[in-house]
Amino acid sequence: MIQIEADAGKLESNHPALGIHADARLALQAILETVGERTDPTAPERVAAVLGRVRDRIDAQDLDLERRVVAAVREALPARAPSFWDMTILAYWAWSAFDARHPNTMHSAQGAGGLGYAFPPPSARPSPTPPGRSWRSPATAARCTRWRSWPRRSSTGST
Repeated sequence: MIQIEADAGKLESNHPALGIHADARLALQAILETVGERTDPTAPERVAAVLGRVRDRIDAQDLDLERRVVAAVREALPARAPSFWDMTILAYWAWSAFDARHPNTMHSAQGAGGLGYAFPPPSARPSPTPPGRSWRSPATAARCTRWRSWPRRSSTGST
């Protein structure tokens, strides 16, 4: 296993590996320029065997609903449309059951955790309190105060 990591303290923290302390882009570029192409005529058969074992393992469980949901998402998207999966149970299923069909069309944090919204979605933004009324709870008041203090875009587009 080769691990490229910008944080040297994380190298080989989970598994023994050839640890490369570098920026991933620079390291991968150097590897591409240095290592020649290698063909493996048995690769397609070995990949098919691994996929078959995964399919057999999933088939042995009662996961019809989960598989249908992932299949419905696949069916709803054009073949080359990128998909973005947050840290949810559905994303966990998508890792093993979603047919991405093309490179760079399935994106997920895969264990890194989601950060959520940068700003609250419009549905969570509170409206100002009507004159003569008080906030219903201190938590609501605090949330609304924080939201009002965030930078706003002016008509010129700057904050």
